[in-house]
Amino acid sequence: PKRRRRGGIKSMFSKKSGRETDLSVLLSGGAGRDFAAAVAGALTYGAPGRFPEVAALPIEGDEFDLEKAKGALLEKRFGSGLTDQDAAENFATVVNCMIVDIIDLASTTLGEKDDAVTARGINVVMDFMDHAAGLFEPFLVEGVSITPVTYGGTLGRNKLEQLYSTYASAVMTAEGVTQDRIDMLQELFEIKDKKAEGLVQKKMMANLMKMMKDPEAMKDLEGGMGEGMAEMMAAMGGMG
Repeated sequence: PKRRRRGGIKSMFSKKSGRETDLSVLLSGGAGRDFAAAVAGALTYGAPGRFPEVAALPIEGDEFDLEKAKGALLEKRFGSGLTDQDAAENFATVVNCMIVDIIDLASTTLGEKDDAVTARGINVVMDFMDHAAGLFEPFLVEGVSITPVTYGGTLGRNKLEQLYSTYASAVMTAEGVTQDRIDMLQELFEIKDKKAEGLVQKKMMANLMKMMKDPEAMKDLEGGMGEGMAEMMAAMGGMG
């Protein structure tokens, strides 16, 4: 079936754009610097503790308030003199810089014994994207067209594919992993459907082989730790 298209900031996550990937460079000068700094400050609330060098956007109250944050960003945007198009592009570029940092951090978990560690790292990325989508809403106005954002950092295709397959294969065992998020990650990493299917199948078969060599893991599985995973692995065992 054809994948449905997503709106909002999620529609930005698809093609190469040549955007800046270093936030410090982006905030060092140029038109819209103050607006970009405000956007970065608002985005920090979407990944707590991941951007200690970025000053959080001051918001009244003890907890983050999305509506107040959007209002503060719109105020900065109008004060900056940016056009609707430039403001949206500026926002997308800030997201581009910050998404690279948290994906790179998530990649350091690859090779951990427990794939759930990597799944948690990617969930931080997904939470950030959801947060960014809410903040971006007021900037998606009529006449604005932006090039989608995809991962533009230095990780090679192999690492990105490992992150994707590890995350996707954790759908039944790790908290917070959903099919919608798996699809979004696939778009962010520009992995074609057929390739994605092959990566996940290969990873799941590897997980099955690993479990079969570990009596304790199999006992836990059969004991009901993940009935869905057990059924899926049984089905995969009959493939080919």
